[in-house]
Amino acid sequence: MYSMVERRVLIAGIGGDFVSAEAIDSFYNLKKSPEDAKELHLATRGDESREAAIQKCLDGGYQAVLLCDLDMMLPPETLERLWDTGKDVVSGLYYRRQIPAAPVAFKAGDVWPLEPLFDTPDTGLIEIGATGFGCLLVRRRVLDKMRELLRPGEPYISNRDLVEATGDYGTVGGDLRFCYRCWKIGTPVYMLCDLLCGHLALFPVGRELFEWQGGELPYRHIWERFARERVEVSQNFGRSGMDKGYVESRIRWHQGEVKVLFERAKKLRDELVNTQKLLTQREGAMKELQQQLEDLGKEELAKGKVEVQLE
Repeated sequence: MYSMVERRVLIAGIGGDFVSAEAIDSFYNLKKSPEDAKELHLATRGDESREAAIQKCLDGGYQAVLLCDLDMMLPPETLERLWDTGKDVVSGLYYRRQIPAAPVAFKAGDVWPLEPLFDTPDTGLIEIGATGFGCLLVRRRVLDKMRELLRPGEPYISNRDLVEATGDYGTVGGDLRFCYRCWKIGTPVYMLCDLLCGHLALFPVGRELFEWQGGELPYRHIWERFARERVEVSQNFGRSGMDKGYVESRIRWHQGEVKVLFERAKKLRDELVNTQKLLTQREGAMKELQQQLEDLGKEELAKGKVEVQLE
């Protein structure tokens, strides 16, 4: 049994247009202290939902935020267990919901790309390089310190480039960017390996499936191929990390976007011209009608002898 330490944590359920009823039940069954709060943050994009939760944590004077994806099956004591570790950034252990399954965790280190962590102990707390936002407790002091790294108006969580780590302008997920910045401010990320969380696919993905598929071997093969191809691309095209074909495809895509925007602007301009013509015509008609009424004379108008039919 874990004690309810005095605290004030925002427990944020993060979801999109579709969430699992099982995950919702799991979220609302999480134990909390009287000062803790539970809120759902639903948006089409997960980074926007998580950013909203972080801002609510800051604006509401909470000590921490617990980010819970609404495709997760979380043990009721999740918040208690993570809080009692005393760590500023700490996650439960869960697995990718894709096959082959693998822990959503990367080894600690400053070499990019981070190497996936396959071998996790059955119990205990370990330091890792990065994890996802599926079940992550972040204390407020981390956010206060991380603010110094952000450009004006930049959110804590966003999917964009991380040139200083990757050496290219490819998009990096918000979870990896956030964990990288934790490392930059000197805050390690931890994982509580015996806090097992199910990741809902058609069934909870967990350690049993990982061991059944042969452990890390299937996923390691995929990862090594990805890492090898990325290195080859970087060597062939300098630090940009993008080969010529990719760059040309992005240029064509942007050219297409510009063409669409130009055609849309032209259409709006034509509509504006037509609207101005119509207004001019109606203004002339109104002036003509006004003149006709004045010509009829005030006396006849007052007696109601003139009927003006407006069509």
